[in-house]
Amino acid sequence: MKGLTMTSCPRTCSRGVTLLELIVVVTILGIMLSVMAPMFSGSFTGLEVRNAYKNVAAVLRHAQERAIMEEREFRVNLAKQEGMYWLTYREDQMVSPPKFVDLNTDAGRVRFLPESVEFSFIDEAKYDRETRARYITFYPSGTADRVTLQLRGTKSGSFRIETGRDTGIITIKER
Repeated sequence: MKGLTMTSCPRTCSRGVTLLELIVVVTILGIMLSVMAPMFSGSFTGLEVRNAYKNVAAVLRHAQERAIMEEREFRVNLAKQEGMYWLTYREDQMVSPPKFVDLNTDAGRVRFLPESVEFSFIDEAKYDRETRARYITFYPSGTADRVTLQLRGTKSGSFRIETGRDTGIITIKER
């Protein structure tokens, strides 16, 4: 085989990565991740707060819509210490005192705030001794109890949700 020459690599030539080079790269990546991790954890908490307020607001709007459509009172119950909330409705409009019962649907299930989010305050909401929770009542006319509640992340982020008595409008403000 004339013209073809085989080049051989001397023993000092290497085509792989040495263990020392691999250790240096892994160490640099570890340092970069340890510096960047706190930045991402703060933004993750912010996302949890944002999702929590959206979920609470959705349940409030759902209660208002159902109250209008079914022409009966609906309540959103808020247990501050446990970080939970759920939807109930007035069983019989004619019975006094009113009796509120749980919905037997997915909309009525008990929901929990993420561990990094809390109800920092619930202002002007009435208290139900039986359920040991505060509540917001939505009426068939589209109005609601006037209540202010605030969701706050343990690390960052805060949202205030207000319901208007006369209009039933639900407003949300980022703080």
